[in-house]
Amino acid sequence: MYKQYPVQSVSRKNLSFRLPPALLTLLLLCHLSGATASTIKWKVTSEGEGLPNVVVTDGYHCVITDHEGNFKLTPDLNARFIYISTPAGYLPAEENMVPRFFIPIEFTREEYDFSLRKNPLDDTKQLLLVSSDPQFHKEENFVHYAKVVDDMIALKKSYNNWNVKWQEDGVDMGEMTRFEGHDPKVEKAYSNKERLEFSWIAPELTDHLFRATPLKSDSKLTIIATDPFGNIYKETIER
Repeated sequence: MYKQYPVQSVSRKNLSFRLPPALLTLLLLCHLSGATASTIKWKVTSEGEGLPNVVVTDGYHCVITDHEGNFKLTPDLNARFIYISTPAGYLPAEENMVPRFFIPIEFTREEYDFSLRKNPLDDTKQLLLVSSDPQFHKEENFVHYAKVVDDMIALKKSYNNWNVKWQEDGVDMGEMTRFEGHDPKVEKAYSNKERLEFSWIAPELTDHLFRATPLKSDSKLTIIATDPFGNIYKETIER
């Protein structure tokens, strides 16, 4: 049995008809399925100079910048951001202490520019420990993974720890006291929940904090920190 649909009256001046709802939906879906994202272009620079060989991705495809820092990419329709893989020796821009190595995709936007700054510190020596999504289904899984964690901890301890000393008005005052807490700058950056994309984001406890008590309220303090690889960093605080 065929179903009849209502059709508008036809006249010589106005030839029109009403599509059945099911057919209208089908045509709309066909149109959307044939939609394609436009090709976008942008540049990766540092101090006005293009950076070559920087990997850029939309999470689905990867491209590399040319010798002038330029490249093009047609993002996947499901992609939400354009990301860059920050090369060694450089740092991405920051907003509220969050590295901005990504830009949200806007289909009305054609150019995406990333401006990097040179890292003032030596980042060629790093210790990176990675544990990737372990799956536990049996008790022996926990036993085995505990050995992996112990091995990682032992590896970390095999490197010398940070050594942080301080001076007051040029006089050596010894090592600073290490303690656990929240970084004050991080707490301030994450205190305004309205500016955060997710309200549940909050600073984590860290034991990488150091403190000391100066003898005078107007003295000049110099902090001298030595990392596990022997690199020395110095900062002076004028009060």
